[in-house]
Amino acid sequence: YKSENETCKDAYVCEDWLRYSIFRIWFEDPINGYKEGYELDKDIRVHGNKMYSPDTCLIIPRFINTLFTKSNKMRGDTMIGVSKTKQGNFTARLAEGGKQVYLGRFNTEIEAFQAYKKEKESYIKKVAEDYFSKGLIAELVYQSLLAYEVWETD
Repeated sequence: YKSENETCKDAYVCEDWLRYSIFRIWFEDPINGYKEGYELDKDIRVHGNKMYSPDTCLIIPRFINTLFTKSNKMRGDTMIGVSKTKQGNFTARLAEGGKQVYLGRFNTEIEAFQAYKKEKESYIKKVAEDYFSKGLIAELVYQSLLAYEVWETD
C-alpha cells in the first residue's frame, strides 16, 4: 500500500476483515460507536499500530481523528510540537480547535516537547470528556483517548 500519509505506510488488514461481511458486522455494532460520517482509526487504541483489526481499531468522529494527524513534512527535524528558533532555543505550539496556541520558549528541545506533550494530552482528554458527555463516542473510544500518550517520535 502506497500513501503519502506516514501512518498508513505498511498498514495491513487482519485476515477476518478481508471478508467484508465480517468487517461490516463489527463496524455497524453499536458498541463500537458507529455514526454516519465517522472514520475508522487504527493507531489511537494501539500507538503506532499498523494492523486494521477489531482489537486495534476505533470508530471516531473526523474532528477527533484530526487531533492525531501528523505532518512530518512541515515539522522538520524537531520533535512533535517543537520548533527551533533562530536564536538556538525552542518553542512549543499546539493546534487547538483550528488555532495555534503558543506554549512558550525553552532552552532545550526536550523541555519544549514536555510542554507540548502535557498540553496535547490535556486537550485530548478535554475533547474526549466533551464528546463522551454528549454521547458522541463509544466507551472504548473514550477510555482509549484518556489513556493516550504523546510520544517523542509522533
